[in-house]
Amino acid sequence: LDVYEGSPTSSTFFFAVITKLSLFVLLIRLCYSSFYSLQSSWQFYSIWVGVFSIFIGSFGGLKQRKIKTLLAYSSISHMGYVLVAFSTGTYLGIQMLLFYLVIYMISGLAVWYILLLLRLKQKNLNKYNKEMGDFVLLRKSNLSLSLALSLTMFSIAGIPSMIGFLAKLSIFLSVVGISYYFIAFISILFSVISTFYYIRVVKVLYFENLLVGKLYYPISTLKTVLFSLLIFSLIFLFINPTLLYLINDRVILSLISFSFNEYI
Repeated sequence: LDVYEGSPTSSTFFFAVITKLSLFVLLIRLCYSSFYSLQSSWQFYSIWVGVFSIFIGSFGGLKQRKIKTLLAYSSISHMGYVLVAFSTGTYLGIQMLLFYLVIYMISGLAVWYILLLLRLKQKNLNKYNKEMGDFVLLRKSNLSLSLALSLTMFSIAGIPSMIGFLAKLSIFLSVVGISYYFIAFISILFSVISTFYYIRVVKVLYFENLLVGKLYYPISTLKTVLFSLLIFSLIFLFINPTLLYLINDRVILSLISFSFNEYI
């Protein structure tokens, strides 16, 4: 967490978002191709490591006011959900794992991109980490950016009618599919708890009782277009996620078709 706070936002964004997909592709190749016959050996450990990660991420971020630290705990929690899906040992679990990772990466890119875009008009500002107070009354200075940040937070939290809700629901269904009802129950419970600190960001954006907020430098047109593409992709995938499911199927077949043909 100290590394997250002290690192430049661009570096933190890379390690917090981009590296996750490659790591789980490696794990899938190892456990589902090379060691699938030993599933009973690694499944127990991976599923409880996933649940413990969800627990740490859900409770650790409750009192955080530094955005990077909050997102670090959020990342721990989300990787726990991915590990739980990974531990199911089923085709559906891996499909939902990749679906969840893609949605998480798009949402993460949107949030970190906002942190990069918002540059405070303040002299001698030598801190890398923004606090929640830096977002106070953002709705008055940039309504569209404030709305986009709110929608992204709702998606990461898994609020219904957002693509993040569909991704989390898919994870829970994959766990229920192998009759791990207790794991699904406590994962849902921790998910509800973690929703608090995402909603708190929205509360700071819209409901802080202050008259004066922060001033920011203007955002260029090109950066606005790139950011808009990220937000519209979240909306489009919720309306029609079929394309992403088809791409996931192709990727999964290339990764683990051998292991499932061999052992199932």
